[in-house]
Amino acid sequence: MKPLTSFWFALMLIAVIIGAGCTQQEIPPPTPTIPPTTLTPEPTTPQVPTTTPVSLIPGPTVTVPPGFDVIITSSVDPIARKITVVYNGGKAGILLQRIDIVVTTPAREIITREIARQDGSIPAGSDVTIPTTSGTHRLEITATINGVDYKIHDELIQV
Repeated sequence: MKPLTSFWFALMLIAVIIGAGCTQQEIPPPTPTIPPTTLTPEPTTPQVPTTTPVSLIPGPTVTVPPGFDVIITSSVDPIARKITVVYNGGKAGILLQRIDIVVTTPAREIITREIARQDGSIPAGSDVTIPTTSGTHRLEITATINGVDYKIHDELIQV
């Protein structure tokens, strides 16, 4: 066979193979032969929402990784009945996204505040003052550093 003839023969063979693949008909999916059934719903009992009980018992805290220190101070003014939390800086720098403050009152009321970024960082000296009542309160402080929450402070304080 001459090389040109074998080239045309191979080309024709490829065209026939491709053409054969395009002419297959799609097989429709089988239809189920099971007759439909009617389901009777079972009676349901009303669900009572579950809530975590509010606790005045301090829980565990964690230490932030080395080089990500967050320096926080808290103070109580029993005469004005207020709690003040101050961010004093630290090595966390621009990775510190926010500081969440949660105060649980003696009446189990939860008060939340946040110290948030301003222009890309939280300036040292940023503070939050929370008016409250007299009695024993639980103060929890959580720092969010690079998307991870670290509970850095949890204590009972007397107002």
